[in-house]
Amino acid sequence: MTPAEMQAAVIRGLKAKTGRDLEEWLALLEEAALSSRKERVTWLKSTHGVGHVTATILADHAAGDAHLQVGPQALLDQLFGKEEEAVRTQLAEVLAFARGLSQVEIVPCKGYVGLKTQRQFAALRPKNGRLEIGLALVGAPEGKVHPVRGLGGGRVTQGIWADEPWRADFEQAYRESIGLS
Repeated sequence: MTPAEMQAAVIRGLKAKTGRDLEEWLALLEEAALSSRKERVTWLKSTHGVGHVTATILADHAAGDAHLQVGPQALLDQLFGKEEEAVRTQLAEVLAFARGLSQVEIVPCKGYVGLKTQRQFAALRPKNGRLEIGLALVGAPEGKVHPVRGLGGGRVTQGIWADEPWRADFEQAYRESIGLS
């Protein structure tokens, strides 16, 4: 389930789970006049007994924070829309290559684009005017890789730039993710 699908499911189930629909919660939050996201989340959890995920979704909606309210293409546009043409071209090339592999799911997130089979094997992000391809590699990489942190939920630990040879290491991470290496 993508973040947008999860958010939609939580919103659909609000009335049944909490007794209030989205509009009622937003009116309560407006009435409470809390200034920060953290205050809204804490207030929803402590005063109304709302679970953490539901509280964060409601707090984000109240603030008009669109990052959870958009679909995959909008996330891609937010992440790569202001990048140079070369970065967007490299992104399109890597995604086309990934789509040509069996069982690959492309999962745009707020700060990166995840690529997974049964588990995540790669993540893409713009960084310093370049496209960084983060890889979850167990075996020794063939190309020139560098360590990465904070990408792909911690599973991705090595990176390579899309303007350098990347296909062999990308395929190796993919094969490892489906148990072929």
